[in-house]
This record gives sequence, structure tokens and C-alpha cells, in this order.
Amino acid sequence: MSIGNVLKANMKLCVKLLTMCLLVSYMFQSRAWAHINIEQITGNTMGTTYTIQLRLQNNLATKQQIKAFVEQELERVNSALSVYRSDSEISILNLNDTGNPILVSERLRDVLQISKTISSQTYGAFDVTLGPVIEFWGVGVKARDLQNKDRGQLELARSKTGMDGFTLSSKAITKVIRGLEINPSAVAKGYGVDRVAKILDGAGVLNYLVEIGGEVRTRGVGVRGRDWTVAVTRPEKFSLEIQQLTNLKDMSMATSGSYVNYIESGSTVYSIPNKPE
Repeated sequence: MSIGNVLKANMKLCVKLLTMCLLVSYMFQSRAWAHINIEQITGNTMGTTYTIQLRLQNNLATKQQIKAFVEQELERVNSALSVYRSDSEISILNLNDTGNPILVSERLRDVLQISKTISSQTYGAFDVTLGPVIEFWGVGVKARDLQNKDRGQLELARSKTGMDGFTLSSKAITKVIRGLEINPSAVAKGYGVDRVAKILDGAGVLNYLVEIGGEVRTRGVGVRGRDWTVAVTRPEKFSLEIQQLTNLKDMSMATSGSYVNYIESGSTVYSIPNKPE
């Protein structure tokens, strides 16, 4: 056999051995991942539910401790942002008059600053000061009563809105439009997800999926070391049929639709893509 043929034979053998090693390595990794359980933590918050899927491995806290930390943080977020609680920080803020600086918590200030940033990026399309208009349409806290509403009342509600209706400092907010009411519901759930993720990061959890009412954030990987898979259902009322599967890794995702929340007034249908929670 020539030297060239010997070299070719050795190369083929090396390739086979390398392939076998990779296959064995993959099999061991698959088995290792198969024996790592994905734990689940669930609960209620913000008028909806939350779900956390996570891998508990070399963490700084137990599953029970993590759930307690999460519940405490979600309670803090609710007590700051819920327009459905009369004793919440945002509800008390909405009752305050104009011109006086009002001290705000870290969480409320975060959400107000995020809201101002997004409003600027969307040229004013995003507006958390629509509280009076939301209540006019009956999709907020008060009961719906469209029969006794007219265009003049709507225009009056609109006159009490505007992202320039309040100023924000490092510790306080000052309302400059009389009757301004802030409804942070469009940001609250996503912000809650981020706060929960911060809790998990602090507990040393490297792989998790956090979901609150359709708002999702992921880190690391899920079952068998693969990217987290999120199912999006068809945009039809009461449909559980899957429209699309989406893989996420170190990413967030939020969905919204007008096929569940809407108002029917005579022959007209008014959609509500982001119903406050």
C-alpha cells in the first residue's frame, strides 16, 4: 500500500472516530439534559395569571424561596401600578391635584420613564395618560355606560390627556394638566415580567421562561437544552389552535389582539387591543 493510500485510510479512520465521539457526546448530553427537570411556578397577578418555567441547578435559593420572592415583588408592582386598587400608588397619584411635586416609588418612576421614552419613539402614539378616555369607553375601572355618553364628554376626556401633562424628576412627578389620570396597564405586565426576571437572575437561575398574561421573557435554554418554544394561538375568539411556534433564547415577546376585547355599539365594533388589567 502506498503512503498516499495509508494517509487516506488514516484520515477516514480519524473522521469515523471523530464522528463517533461527537455522537457519543451528543447522546450523553441528551441523557444529561433529559434528567434535568424543568420546574414550574404559577400564580395569579394583575387580573391574570403568571407562569415561570425554570431549571433549578446550583441556585442560591430553593423553588419555594423563589416563589416567595416572586410573589413579594409582584405585590410591590401591583401596589404601585394597579388602577384597580384604590390604595395603589397610581390611584392615589391620579387623585392628586396639579402643580404639586409628588414623590414616587422606584417602580412607578421606572414605568413612567419607560412610557415617556416609548411615547417619544412612537411620536406620541403611545400614551399612558389616556385614563379619562379609557374610563369614557367603559374599559377601565368604572362600569360601562355608553348609552349616556356623547361626543362632548369624549372631547372633555381627551382634553385631560397628553404625555406633556406631567413632568418627571429623579424622585417625583408633577401634573400640569388638571384631571390628568395615568393608566400604566400597557406597560405594567411587561414591567412585571422584567422584575420577576431580575429576581431569578439574583437567585442564580440561568435558564428560565417568565410569562404574565401573554408577556414573555426567556433566558438560556429549556427542555433538553433547546431554545424555549412559545406557542401562539390563532387570532380567533376561544381558539386553542396553534398558529405558530416561536423559539426564543435570551429574548422577550408580547402579543396583542382585538379579537377578544371589543365593544359593540349598534352595528359598530370598537376594538380594544390592550385592555387594562
